[in-house]
Amino acid sequence: MIRDRRVTLRCICEDLHQDWVSPQDRSEAIKLRIAVSELVEGRCKPSTVAPFLRKIPRLNTLGHPLIRAFDDQFSGNDDVATLRESISSVADRAWWKQKFSSRWRGAATIVLPADPKGIETAWLGAAGYRRAGSPEDFYAWFSRECASGSDKFLPAEEDISLLDVDLRIARLDAWKAQLHLSVLVLLANCLDEEAAGPLIVLSPKPNTATETEPLAEVSLTTTTVEEEGEVVRELIVEIVPLKHTKLTERAIATTLAAIEPDTHSWTTAPLNASAMSHSVLTTEEMYQRAFNARESGSSDPHELPGVLRVGTIAHYTAATSVTQATIEGAAVEAMCGHWFVPMHDHDQLDICGGCSDARNRLPEE
Repeated sequence: MIRDRRVTLRCICEDLHQDWVSPQDRSEAIKLRIAVSELVEGRCKPSTVAPFLRKIPRLNTLGHPLIRAFDDQFSGNDDVATLRESISSVADRAWWKQKFSSRWRGAATIVLPADPKGIETAWLGAAGYRRAGSPEDFYAWFSRECASGSDKFLPAEEDISLLDVDLRIARLDAWKAQLHLSVLVLLANCLDEEAAGPLIVLSPKPNTATETEPLAEVSLTTTTVEEEGEVVRELIVEIVPLKHTKLTERAIATTLAAIEPDTHSWTTAPLNASAMSHSVLTTEEMYQRAFNARESGSSDPHELPGVLRVGTIAHYTAATSVTQATIEGAAVEAMCGHWFVPMHDHDQLDICGGCSDARNRLPEE
């Protein structure tokens, strides 16, 4: 059974130059190919390519009729029973004819993984127009190009590099989804028992057999507070970093977003030199999400793990290290006493009234 379907970047960007249902798809694919070429040349990191890949659908689902016909042909569960027509003029490996209407033709092959645990993949490697009886007909052209071998149409280094980035993204997304669910279950337990944890957050499982590393320790407690004359329940989230990495920062953001994605709802304060305490007032919606997740063993599919909505108020701070805090995602104390994580894009936000008053009380220089 074919477990994956993919299209080479060369085929998308060079062969499929017309008839796109979604022209934006090809435009994004060209940008993606440029980014991947820089990765192959060692001029950027996989993290630079990831945003380009996230902006575009999976390459085997792009808006071109031949790609969709290819994906349909190789997506069945019983591939052995699927009748495919081979390109008999190419002798070094099996290539299968791909067709859409009377216009588009293509060539696809199956690549077996070197690793027995790897995924058998069908690749659309070339495409062109049907011109029956003409030397420019796609299959006539493809046969000439493959006279000395068809390796040039197999996935190239750019495709293998892109596949690696794709797998990293999938692994990271699965890790965020699992952490999101674990935090919601922890929250439900805390709301029942007034305290829960610690939850040890592990790094995403690597490709190798090495053990995953602990990134942070999360504990939850609840307390009652008076807010505007009303007694309400406050949730306190204590996060102790065990490693100081970008993944740890992402784990913290995913933890907070699982509970309350609106950053303006959170109040942050340092516990010590490394640990932070985050507090938020509980809501009925928060209760429902947490208990549903614990009951069903899954989170709402419409929720986006790790996505925090930016605040609606900008604060002033006297901190001299605000630029570094913005880069590192560290909290600083505002002039109103509120702790917050500074952001680059704050110019359009309303100014906090408490900060504005405190700033106006400062002596003039």
